[in-house]
Amino acid sequence: MIYLIIAAIFVIFGLLIWWKSPRFFHTINLAELIPDALLIVDRDGKILRANNNAARLFGYTKSELYAKTVEDLMPERYRDMHKHLRKEFKNDAKTRPMGMGRDLSILTKDGREIPTEIALSPSSQNVFSNYCREKIIVLLHDITDRKEKEDIIHNLAYYDQLTHLPNRTSFYKEAQPIIDAVGARGDNLAFMLIDIRELKKINDTLGHYVGDDVIQRTGMILKGCMNDEEFLKNTCITKMHLYNISGNEFAFFVEYDKDGTQCIEDLALYIINVFKVPAIIEGQSLDMHININIGISIFPVHGMVTSQLLKTADIALINSKQQGKNCFGFYNHALKTEFHNFITYENAIKYFIQTNDFNISYQPVWNIKQEKYVGAEVLFRCNEDIYPNMHVDFLINVAESTGLIVPLGAAILERACEETNKFDLTCNELVISVNASIQQLEDDKFTDKVCDILERKGIDPNRFAIEITETTLMNREAQAIEKVKELRENGILIYIDDFGKGFSSLSYLQKIPADKLKIDMSFLDETVNDHSRIEILRGIIALGHAIEMVVCSEGVETQQQLNLLEELGCDEIQGFYRGDPMSAEKLKELYSEMFTECNTPILEHKRNNNL
Repeated sequence: MIYLIIAAIFVIFGLLIWWKSPRFFHTINLAELIPDALLIVDRDGKILRANNNAARLFGYTKSELYAKTVEDLMPERYRDMHKHLRKEFKNDAKTRPMGMGRDLSILTKDGREIPTEIALSPSSQNVFSNYCREKIIVLLHDITDRKEKEDIIHNLAYYDQLTHLPNRTSFYKEAQPIIDAVGARGDNLAFMLIDIRELKKINDTLGHYVGDDVIQRTGMILKGCMNDEEFLKNTCITKMHLYNISGNEFAFFVEYDKDGTQCIEDLALYIINVFKVPAIIEGQSLDMHININIGISIFPVHGMVTSQLLKTADIALINSKQQGKNCFGFYNHALKTEFHNFITYENAIKYFIQTNDFNISYQPVWNIKQEKYVGAEVLFRCNEDIYPNMHVDFLINVAESTGLIVPLGAAILERACEETNKFDLTCNELVISVNASIQQLEDDKFTDKVCDILERKGIDPNRFAIEITETTLMNREAQAIEKVKELRENGILIYIDDFGKGFSSLSYLQKIPADKLKIDMSFLDETVNDHSRIEILRGIIALGHAIEMVVCSEGVETQQQLNLLEELGCDEIQGFYRGDPMSAEKLKELYSEMFTECNTPILEHKRNNNL
């Protein structure tokens, strides 16, 4: 019996020794129940134990892992940093649970880097404390899937999905640090805004997929400019940062090391010249010219913070757009006043369009031979109670540069037809004429819109005319001819306005199927006493008659001018001498007094059917 008791004591004592030994780690398989990789390392970073998940994660056998330190399992760039952190942990060992530890890339046997989250615990604070004293327990969780999702979210948040360039969010996050860093170094910095012209028109006419391709090509071209070493090596530019801050707008921060802005001007010219080369757009049989404008502001002269540089560059961009396509401009303080005026007029135009709260006047047209009024030109007038002292010419320029001329022109046309519909056109067949801009003519549905308004308002197309300036005709000759033909096929009269104001071309007059030639008022300045100018005016009138156009001279203010035009054979005049611009009511009274009987003969418009 005593032998059994002694044997039992030895067995119990052996079990206690076995339970206390590190082999317990393997026997109960506790480490293998953990879903993550587990390492037990000493305070010098040498690996003492590892579970199967750790072996699979690193691609080593356990025996291979036991021959390594934790630094051996890290990319080289992290090793020195980790040694320092391990020493800190050794001096102040506290548990760092999962989710509160560090994200770290580990290095596998085949050289791959895997992102992991690491949790640390000194052995005195965990379940292995009885057999792993003075050791560190390391848990590693593979976060590859999480990182991929985070990268996708980050990409969506900070990069444009068409151009793959840093987006507006990235711009606002990085802009001020860039500005501050340049300021601290005392270097030079320019900010450039680059805008794609007429992107909305491309989307509306060719489709959004073409517009998207234009944005992508623009981004590619700008990236190419930023990386063109051949160009940059001859400049003082040291660094460039490119952003796609909205669909059609890109931004550059340009760092440079010389005083003055010549290299920035050279860069702007270089970019514009690159865009002059046609780009191949997907789905289009022809190459397309991508037109841009550039506005530039300089740090710190035009602003010391992001919002100031952005605002001043935007003002410069708007000013460059007014100069035309493929232009650039620097901000200057005089532009601030111009910009304020521009915004004021733009807001006024939007108000007029939305509320229809504007006025129109009618300037009557007088037939010299018949001595009768035969028509009137519609003139836009602001509501002086809401927007006093506004210059109509500048307002029209703003409307054209912003594209608001299209809805404004439609509103003017609608109003004119609504008012003149009240006239008794059965008695006096006056012709009402309305001006049309190039943007309106470029609208594929312009003819349909005009005809729809005329039909709804009950206006005879033969008593309605569209006035087109000679500049518009010369700049878009082929397009204008087609649009004019469409309008005339629907019975609408066509007048060529402001003839002689620009670089007049006699050749296009033969191509345009117009009904009336309106000579610009500048031709009458000092003409009455200048023989050569009189002969030029005589020739223009004769030319108009030769191609069967009615000829009207604008800006007639004196009896002497009227006498001269009558002598030269001019058909009609328009100007203050025979009628100031007036309201619809006064125009109706004027015509009612003149045509008191419905059978009074009037001048019929002779349609030019040469073409």
